[in-house]
Amino acid sequence: MRRSVLAPPRAPVVDVALGLARVWCAGHAVAGTPALAHAVRVALTLGRGVPDAAPALIAAVLLRDTPSYADMDVVSERVAARCGIDTLIALWLLHGEETIAGLFRHDPQAATRRLTGLRPDIAAALVADKTVRIGAVLAGARQARDARVYWAQRRGFLLTVPYVRAVLVATSDRIPASLAGDLDRLSGSSAAPS
Repeated sequence: MRRSVLAPPRAPVVDVALGLARVWCAGHAVAGTPALAHAVRVALTLGRGVPDAAPALIAAVLLRDTPSYADMDVVSERVAARCGIDTLIALWLLHGEETIAGLFRHDPQAATRRLTGLRPDIAAALVADKTVRIGAVLAGARQARDARVYWAQRRGFLLTVPYVRAVLVATSDRIPASLAGDLDRLSGSSAAPS
């Protein structure tokens, strides 16, 4: 059985990132899940698909959403000092994907070109993140008392599905097939009931 990327003993940079994420993610949520739990699930998902993922990438995945929760200068300074420049670069590449998502709404072809240019490790981490986000939303739908009401309240999520499909198409040739397959299955089943 393969060891989890977060199982002790962890790389020191992963331990430090986990500690920083614990502080900066406190009180925040992603897709209805506590932000730290979401970050851990993304790291584990990435680790299953890319078991030899660099510790700096795993650290960046744990910190991916923290620039939204804490002052960007503080995040940059602390991550560079405590986790190293490789983690900081990966963090900003991951966090910068929000810009690509925004661009997709106005210029899908330009956004797709940016997605196609992502480093393979960053592409894999983003696909892991999308997989966990969609999985959380679909889990909520399964537990909802009224699926129609649930999906009506998630119009914003539904509007992102074409972008998620674009991420998959633009990156699938550079990421492990297991990661691409997981996102393909989930994003294909994330349409609201008619």
